[in-house]
Amino acid sequence: MMKWTEEMIRQCSKPTGELGRIVGKKMNESHIELWKWGLGHISIKERSTILDIGCGGGKAIKLLYSLSKKGKVFGIDYSKEMVQLSQEVNNDLIKRSKVEILHGSVSSLPFANNMFDFVTAFETYY
Repeated sequence: MMKWTEEMIRQCSKPTGELGRIVGKKMNESHIELWKWGLGHISIKERSTILDIGCGGGKAIKLLYSLSKKGKVFGIDYSKEMVQLSQEVNNDLIKRSKVEILHGSVSSLPFANNMFDFVTAFETYY
């Protein structure tokens, strides 16, 4: 049987199932200050088109949108669980066509070259 810490680390890498949703929600709560700190060191234009690779639970997408309200934010994650959670968290913005969340891999991004003004990848490598 896998040790609890090993399972949690695995869940951070690619969250799955109910435990994965819990991990995603926890990341949404506990990582926000780090995201704000990092984004506080750069300038994002109001009309930027942004991609968040490994968008996880989706709160970083909301933060990015708050910095680019006249632009559009895309998120991509290879965990189906996180895509679903991110879509739930950003449902209002998705309905307004301000955000789009996709299931996919960074090794094969489904976007045109030079589409984005800014690309993020917050805490995506575990």
